[in-house]
Amino acid sequence: MTVEAARLISGRTPPVLTLAEAYVALVEAKNVGQLMRYLAAELPLGPLAHLKRVRKSSNSVEVLICLKQAAHQIASTAGPFQHGHATIAAAAAADQSVITATDQSSQQMLPGKTTQLLAACAAELKVERVPIIPPGNKNQWQEWSRMWPMPWRVPVGALEQDGEPASQPDQQYFEKQMAHAVAASKAANDRNVAIVVDPISGQVLAQAIDTSHQHPLDHAAMVAIEAVAARDRQLWPFSGFAHLGRHPDAPDSAGYDAISPHHPVAAANEATAAATETTKSRPHKKLKAQAQQQQQCCSAAALQADAVQASVWKEFAAYLAADRTSSNSTDVADGTTTDWASKPYLCTGFDCFVLHEPCTMCAMALLHSRLARVIYAIQDASHGALGGKYRLHAERSLNHHYKVYHM
Repeated sequence: MTVEAARLISGRTPPVLTLAEAYVALVEAKNVGQLMRYLAAELPLGPLAHLKRVRKSSNSVEVLICLKQAAHQIASTAGPFQHGHATIAAAAAADQSVITATDQSSQQMLPGKTTQLLAACAAELKVERVPIIPPGNKNQWQEWSRMWPMPWRVPVGALEQDGEPASQPDQQYFEKQMAHAVAASKAANDRNVAIVVDPISGQVLAQAIDTSHQHPLDHAAMVAIEAVAARDRQLWPFSGFAHLGRHPDAPDSAGYDAISPHHPVAAANEATAAATETTKSRPHKKLKAQAQQQQQCCSAAALQADAVQASVWKEFAAYLAADRTSSNSTDVADGTTTDWASKPYLCTGFDCFVLHEPCTMCAMALLHSRLARVIYAIQDASHGALGGKYRLHAERSLNHHYKVYHM
C-alpha cells in the first residue's frame, strides 16, 4: 500500500451546486467595452459577483447580463432594479428555454436602455444556467467553472480549505505512524488498525486491531480508545476521590488487562463471579452444580474463541514485540503514578491513525474522547463519516471538533 501526501478534510460542509437561469448576450469583441461600462453602472452582478462577467467563445464574447428572474421582477414592479437573494431563490426554481433577440417579449423584460444597447451592438440574447452560490473549496471551483468562469476566492470565515497539504514536519510524522499501521495490519491478516499517539513525545499510547467479528462494537478505533483508558487506569489507579486527587492511603485497584469487555474471556470472568456469589448465598447442591456447569461452558467458549484467533494474535503480538518501546503497544505501561496533575483528560491532544476511514460510531467515539486529529488512509464512500460519505466533524452543534487528514 502506498501512503500518499496528507490532505486536510475541512470541518465545513461543502455547499450544494444550485443553478439559476441568467440572460447572456453574445456580442462581437469590438462592442464588449461599451456594453461592460454600461452594465457596471446600471446592472451590477450583485449576488452573482462570484462569477466573471465575460466568457470567451470561439466566434464571439458572451457577457453575463443579469438573472432572468430579476429581469421579470423589473417588468412586474415599478420600483428600482432588485438583484438580491430573494430573487435568487425564485430564479433557482425557474426553468425556461433558450431565447434569441427576436423574442420581443423577452427583450421587454430588460431595462429599456439595456435593450437599446443590445440592439445597437447586434447582440444575441440567450439564457444560460449558472451557479448562484460560490464554491466552498477548490475542487468545487474547478468543477463549477466549467459551467461559467469564476475566480477562486477563499470563502468568508473559512480558516481552512479542503485539500490543504499538511506541513512538512506533520507529513513526515504522519507517514511514520501510518507506516506502523500498515505493517500492523499486514501482521493481523489485513484487518483495520488504529493507533493513538501523543504528538508531543511521539509515544504510541495504544494500538489495536479490528475484532468486530467477535462483537459488532469492537472496531479498531473503539478498542484503541478502550486501551488508552486501560492505560490511564493503571497509571492513575482509580479511587472514590479521583476528581480531588489521589490520596496516599487509598488502596490500589486491580490492573486492567485491556481486553474488550465483549471478549469471551471477560464473559467467563463475569460468569465465574456470578457463580461464586450464587454458591455463597444459596449453597444448594443443585444450584452449585448448575453454577459449575455454566462456568465450564463459558470457559470452554472462551478457550474455543481464543483457539480460533490464536494465529492472528500470535502474529500481531510478534509484530508489537519487535516494534514497540516500553509503552508502545496496546498493553498498558508498568507502574503507577500519584501525580494527578499530569493525567490527561481522556485523549485530549492526541492523534489517532486509522487505516480505514472511521464509521459514524467510531467517529463519535473519537470525538467524545477529545482527539486532536484523525488521520486515515483508505476512504469509505459508503459508510465513511469523515469525508467519504458524511462530514461528522463539520457538525456545528457538537461540543468538540478535531482536524481530519486523508492520506
